[in-house]
Formats: sequence, structure tokens, C-alpha cells
Amino acid sequence: MAKKKRKSLGVGSAILAVLLLFFIIYIVGVFYFNNHFLFRTKVNNIDVSLMDKKIAQKTLSLSDYNLEVLQKDLSGNDKDEYLNINEAGTKLEFDVSNLLKEQNNILWFTSLFRNNNLACNDVKGTYDKDNIKYLVDKLYCLQEINTVKPKDAAIVLEGNELKLIEAHDGLQIDKDKVVEKVINCLDSLLSGSKNNVVDLRNDYNKASIPSSSLTHDYENMKKVLDKTITINISNNYQTFIEKNKIIELLELNNNKFEVNYDNLKTYIDSLVKQYPNSDESYYMNTEALSKLLSDNLLLDYDSIIKVEWLKVKKGNTYIDVDISDQTLYFYVDGEVVMSSPVVTGAQDSGTPKGTYEIQRKVADTTLKGADYTEHVDYWIGWDNDTGGRLYGFHDASWRDSFGGDIYLTDGSHGCVNMPLSKVRYLYENAEMGTKVIIHD
Repeated sequence: MAKKKRKSLGVGSAILAVLLLFFIIYIVGVFYFNNHFLFRTKVNNIDVSLMDKKIAQKTLSLSDYNLEVLQKDLSGNDKDEYLNINEAGTKLEFDVSNLLKEQNNILWFTSLFRNNNLACNDVKGTYDKDNIKYLVDKLYCLQEINTVKPKDAAIVLEGNELKLIEAHDGLQIDKDKVVEKVINCLDSLLSGSKNNVVDLRNDYNKASIPSSSLTHDYENMKKVLDKTITINISNNYQTFIEKNKIIELLELNNNKFEVNYDNLKTYIDSLVKQYPNSDESYYMNTEALSKLLSDNLLLDYDSIIKVEWLKVKKGNTYIDVDISDQTLYFYVDGEVVMSSPVVTGAQDSGTPKGTYEIQRKVADTTLKGADYTEHVDYWIGWDNDTGGRLYGFHDASWRDSFGGDIYLTDGSHGCVNMPLSKVRYLYENAEMGTKVIIHD
């Protein structure tokens, strides 16, 4: 019996000793983990297990710190990449005091069996913005081989067909925008944010002209080409302008139709030759016809226009300027009393066609414009009311010759230049109110 009692006391003592040992270890652990991190603890993905505050903060400040950058690859799929901001001269100081206070040191032993991942948001630091610019140069999205320029939508003519070229946003991003977002993320981190992600997926350059912005114009422009313009030249003649000819008389500029005035003039000249009036007292009003066609060419529906004929009765006194022949004729009572070679306006500042009247006569005067100042002995004004421009007949002492095709390369600013003797005759014999007819 005595032996059994001694054996039982020995077992009990051993158990008490073990329990006492565990208690001591537990108590030591409680005090130790009051200022040390628990087992299996990571802060910002850095292992700080069993480290005190000072060592943990130093370890964090010396470790690499990455920003996750979300981009797109050439297939348009998401792509992750990481920037090591330490390479940009970034220096961070972490304060883990609050993390130590928040951990449960009473149950420190449970950390042996589970991972504890923490985030330190108490960060201070500095970085060099210029270094950030060099750092982002390494990113996938800024390598030229990985970029595709955006493509604007456009309306084009291919042969006789109008087509809408679709827009594509492409895969191109401005470096300044990337640098700005990386710096904003760093500033956010240094202000206590948990976010270390720079999302660039919605910052790629987009087409400045999306397809949707041209769809309506495209549909209307197709109608412009598909219409018919009927021209009634007289009671006996009629002609039509349809798609193939309409295309020749228009041109595309900035996804809009504009009238090609050079081609329109050539077309009207062909009408004058093809459909002359049998009565020589009449001539086609090409100025009015050009205006009508200019307006109707841009319509998106069929239209009918009528040629206007201008009548010059025999026996009248009038001045006739033939631009095609570069010749002026002065009729008095139906007879030509004087003719003269002239130089009319250049192609881009042409002499206006139509019917006018002499409204003023001035001798020994100076003509002034934006880029010229010239003295003339005689100026006979047949002012054109539209646009406020003043036009007239006058001498041009700076010219050696008149007529021919001089006007094509060295035309006037819109007035009709004449030899001095001819314009003097006109000045002395043409009365105020005399009709002036200018035509091709």
C-alpha cells in the first residue's frame, strides 16, 4: 500500500510540474507577446513573427514595396504587373504600434495553428517624382511594341461608293496619365489608404471621333448621292444630274460634303456650250445657276431647278465683259464702239458674274486692300452689293500686257484691269447707270 501511495504521489507531482511549466510558459508568452508579434504573422505580406516593434518597423522599411498595376494586353485582356517603388528612391516608415495593441496576446498560443495577415496603414515617407517617371517607363503598356493607336471613324468614298470606316479605341495610354495615377496611389498610401492598386484599364486613349457620331451624317450623305437633280434649260431641253455626276461635283472634307466649285464651273461651261439659246439676245445666267446647283447638290432629296436666261436687247447701251475671252465690249445703241483686252480676277478671288450698273466714277485715286496699295488714273465702280466688296474697271500701270490667260496665274483682286487709253475712253463715254454684264 505504501508503494502504491508513493507511486500515485509521484504521478501527481509530475502532472503538477508539467501544468506548472505550461502555466509559466503561458504567462511568459502573455508578457512576451504584449510587445512582440505572434507566431505566423505577416504585415503587408512581410513575415514579422516574434519581432518587436522596432525590428518589425525596420524590416518593413527595408523590404521591397510593390504597387499592383492593372493594364490590358494586346488581346484586350486584363494584365497585372508590379512596380517596386523602392527602385524610385521611395523611403517609407511604418508604425506598427496599433497592430501590436490590437493582437490578442492572451490567446497567443492559438497563433501556432493559424496565419495572421495584417496591413499597416500608418505609413510616412518620401519619394522622388522624377524617379517615378523613369520607373513607369518599364511598364508593359508604355512599350511601343504593346501599343495600338486609336483610329477615328471616317466617311470615305471608294470609287462611287460611300463607306463608313468604324472607329477603334486601340491600346495606347499617355505616360503623364500613368505617372499621375502612380503618384496619386503613393500619396494615398502615405495618407493611410490600404489600396496599393493602380488601375489603368479605363485610361487608354479612345477614338476622338466615335462611329456613333457619324452614323446620322453617313445615312444622309448616302441620300445626297442617290438623288436626282433635274435641270430645265428651256421649254425644249432638260438634263439630269445623277449619282456619278454628283460625286464629281462634290468633295469630302472632314467627313462632310462640300461643293467642288472648279468641277461645277467646268460642268456649267459645258451646259452653256451644249444648250445655247437660239435667240442671241439671251444668255444663260451662269451665276444664278451656280448658286442653285450649289444649294441643290447638298440636298438629300430629288429636286428640280430652272435655268434663268438674261436678256440683252439690241439698241441698248451696255458694257459686256467676257471672262472666257478676257475681252470687254462697250455697246452704244447696239453697236460696239470700243473693245479692250482685260485681266479679270484670279481663280481664288474671281470677278463676280452677273448684271450690274455703273454707280460711281473717280479719277486720280488710290485703291487699298489687305495686301496692296495702288494708284490709278481712272476707276469706274459697278459695286457688287453682296459681301460689301467694291469692284470696278481701272487702269493697271503695273501690267505690261492684258488679255489671254494672264488672269489664270496673275489675276486681279476681282476688279477688271484695262489699258489706260481704253479705261479713259470708258470713263469719258459711259454714263452713270450704264448696265454692266459680266459672264463666262
